[in-house]
Amino acid sequence: MLKSEFREDDSEEMRNTETYLRGLVQKMRKENDPSIAAYRNFIFEFVRRSNFLVAKLVINEHTRIVLFLQAFSDKIGDKLCKRCKIDIDDTSSTAHVWSELKKEALNICTKDDSQMSKLWKTKRQLETSPVKPIPKMREGKQPR
Repeated sequence: MLKSEFREDDSEEMRNTETYLRGLVQKMRKENDPSIAAYRNFIFEFVRRSNFLVAKLVINEHTRIVLFLQAFSDKIGDKLCKRCKIDIDDTSSTAHVWSELKKEALNICTKDDSQMSKLWKTKRQLETSPVKPIPKMREGKQPR
């Protein structure tokens, strides 16, 4: 009985570790084509867990940012580094960028502006838009 009472506490405690954070990163990195929802869930979970670890001095700010960037594809990671002016070789470039970095990650990963997405969106709009009826022509009249 006592074991079942503390099981939830143990589970929560296990999520507040650097190992769990690294596992989140690896899982995200392994996804072939992550959905917007997958990116969103990862970002919010990473932020929550890493905030705890940084506050408890388990990891430092630089480690948090490097881990976070490792979760994304090279293309997205490069875009994030460029937008937030991060140079991985210069640890001072990761100071005071966390807030901006997580916002940029959400903007990049949850904004779907690919050409195929636009194509499917247009197709759905055409399928759901009301079709105007073609006016009937009177016999003997030519269309204008």
